[in-house]
Formats: sequence, structure tokens, C-alpha cells
Amino acid sequence: MNVIELTEISRVFGLGNGATRALKGVNLSVPKGEFLVIMGPSGSGKSTLLNIIGLLDQPDDGEYKLDGRDVAFLSQRRRAKIRRNHIGFIFQNFNLIGRMNILENVSLPLLYKGIATIKRYERASEILRYLGIQEKEYYLPNQLSGGQLQRAAIARAMVNRPSI
Repeated sequence: MNVIELTEISRVFGLGNGATRALKGVNLSVPKGEFLVIMGPSGSGKSTLLNIIGLLDQPDDGEYKLDGRDVAFLSQRRRAKIRRNHIGFIFQNFNLIGRMNILENVSLPLLYKGIATIKRYERASEILRYLGIQEKEYYLPNQLSGGQLQRAAIARAMVNRPSI
């Protein structure tokens, strides 16, 4: 079974003469366990596609099935729960919270799941060690290099052990 199944997905931003077609008739099937890379030039719709897959945006046309279930009629609350439990995001600008240290930032998804503080920090520290920046876990984001920030953002996306 496919984890992700997109059929004829389209997305347009703006109206009339100012409209921009970000996606037109995209079809994509991703089987469970598959590793996928989405590449293309700037403005080709990569972020729009990922926002739709990540349930941050909805297509104007087409069908999206996640684990065999049509997502078109999911409530915002249900979409948020799926994002929290099953999807790990690494944002282009990282979106780390400046007043929180790296350990707190990485453990944040586990807080939303109701995991106890010690367990959250243990798991976050384990992921940071795996990515080679455990020694930076008490630093603030503005104290890290770009590569370290990127690894912290990757750690935050992995800490939940998401399926996507």
C-alpha cells in the first residue's frame, strides 16, 4: 500500500491575471519505506507540493490519500494531530525558537504529545548525539553555525520517529 497517493493535484495562488499555477496535475505514489527526493528549480512548486503532503495546505483540485485515507475532509484538528504524530518537518529557515536552548527546541514535538520532561530530554539528547551536536544542546540557536542549526532542525523532525 502507498503511504502517499496524489492524483491530479493542482494548486493556484492569486486570481485572474495575477494567478500563478504552482502545481498542475501532479501524480505521485510513495510506497511505505520508500525514500524520496523532490528536486527542481526555484519556483517549480516543490514547497507547495510538500506543504500539501504535510497537510499544511490543500490542493485546489485532485485527490490526496494518506495511508489510504482521503484527507480532503479531515478537520483542522485531525490534520494537526496527524502532523504531530506522523510527519517530521525540516523548514528552510529552521524555525527554531530563539529563547529556547537546542535541547528544548528538539524536544518540543514530544511536549505536544504529552511525554514527560525527562523522557523528552533523553530522547532529544539521543538524537542530538546521533547527529553529532549533543555538546551544543544547551546553546541557544543564535550561538550555532548554519550547519549546526540545520542538524538541530533535523533532530527536531526525527525526535518523534515520524513515518513521513
